[in-house]
Amino acid sequence: EAKFWRVYAYGNICDATLFWELYKGNSKISNGSETSTSFGSWSGNNCSISETLSIDFLSKTTGPGSYTIRIYGKLTGRSQNNKYDNPNYLGCGDNFWYNNNNSGYYSITFTIPSKNLTVAGATNGNSVSGSVTGITKGVAYTIEATPAEGYEFKQWNITGGSSSITLASNTNPSTTVTFNNYANDATVTASFILKTYTVKWVVDKSTTTEPVAHGSEVANAPTIDPNNLPCGDKFVGWTTEVYAGKIAPTTLYPTAEDIPAVTGDVTYYAVFADYEN
Repeated sequence: EAKFWRVYAYGNICDATLFWELYKGNSKISNGSETSTSFGSWSGNNCSISETLSIDFLSKTTGPGSYTIRIYGKLTGRSQNNKYDNPNYLGCGDNFWYNNNNSGYYSITFTIPSKNLTVAGATNGNSVSGSVTGITKGVAYTIEATPAEGYEFKQWNITGGSSSITLASNTNPSTTVTFNNYANDATVTASFILKTYTVKWVVDKSTTTEPVAHGSEVANAPTIDPNNLPCGDKFVGWTTEVYAGKIAPTTLYPTAEDIPAVTGDVTYYAVFADYEN
C-alpha cells in the first residue's frame, strides 16, 4: 500500500498515477505506472491519500542480486485553485504528493539469492553437460546427455527443486530447463540403459532370433541335431558370412561358447561341411 501526504487540508482529486522504478544495484532495469480515476481513499483529517497496488516485481527481475523498488505519485484535480469560492478548498493541480518523509518516493529493497542448476548422470560411463551457477528466472538453459559406448539415453528426472524448474522434454537427450522461480537449487539427472541388440541364427532355411544386451554373451543358439543334417554333412560351427562351398569361412566359431560378446546386431549362419573330402 502506498500512502501520500500534501500540505493542504482539502483537495479535489480527479485522478492519480503511481509511478514505479525497479533498480538492480544502481541501474534502473524497468519502470511503469498505474493510473486510477478513483485513487484509493482520501483522509482529510491527516491530509493523506492511499492506494493499494499489486505488481509482480519478481517477474521483472533479471537473476540473483540486490534490487530496489521506488514508488512515487502524481495527482491531478480541478484546473482552478479553489471551489465554491472557498480559498481553503484547493484543487491539487499537477502537484506531486510525497510520502511521510518528504523524500518524494517510497523505497523497498529485496535480494534474490544465487541459485544453481546441477546436471548429473545416474549411470557410470556417460557424460552430461549444462550445469549453471547463478541462474536467471525465465531463461531456458540447455542440458545435454551423451551415452557411453553400448548405452542409450533413457530419460531426464528432476531429483531436486521440482517446484523451481520446468523441463522442455524428459525424453530428449538435448533439451532445456527453465527456472520458474528462485525458490530452490535444482538438480536434473540423466538415466542411461544398455543397448539391446538382435542376434539372428540361420540354420539351413530356418531363422530364429534372440535379444542380447551390449557386452553380453549369446544364450539361445539353436541346437543342431547331428542325425538331421543337410546333405549328410557335419555341423562345424557358426560364421557371420553367408557360407557356400567346401572351403572353411574366414571366421568360424566351432561352438556358440566361442562367439565373442555382442556389440551390435549380428547374424550367425550354421556351417555344414565335410572338409576331409
